[in-house]
Amino acid sequence: MNRHEHSNRTDELASRAQSAWDEGRRFASEAHEALDDGARAARQEAAEAFGRARSQVGDAARRGWDSARELGASVRHRVDLAGERTTAKIQEQPVKAVLVAATAGALVALLLGALASQRRDGSRHLR
Repeated sequence: MNRHEHSNRTDELASRAQSAWDEGRRFASEAHEALDDGARAARQEAAEAFGRARSQVGDAARRGWDSARELGASVRHRVDLAGERTTAKIQEQPVKAVLVAATAGALVALLLGALASQRRDGSRHLR
């Protein structure tokens, strides 16, 4: 190979190397843009999903609060009705009301006495 052929071959190899370099840079640039686009799209989707989730949680919390408030109002109403009925029964039959209350108190006292006695007897056996 003479000098002229060697020079042409060198120029051709240099040109190919430059083309390969340019192609590699183009590829890297396109890959970088694709990654940037993907990251932007992922951030946007995440922000939208977070917004939807926040809205759904807020809606669920409001529904729960409303349900609790309605239930509280219903229970309060029922307790008020029961109190009114009890007061009316006591006013209609005061002697009977006192006897029922005394009987209930006596039964509770007997039950508590029996439980206390059983507990004392049980603790003696454990020693």
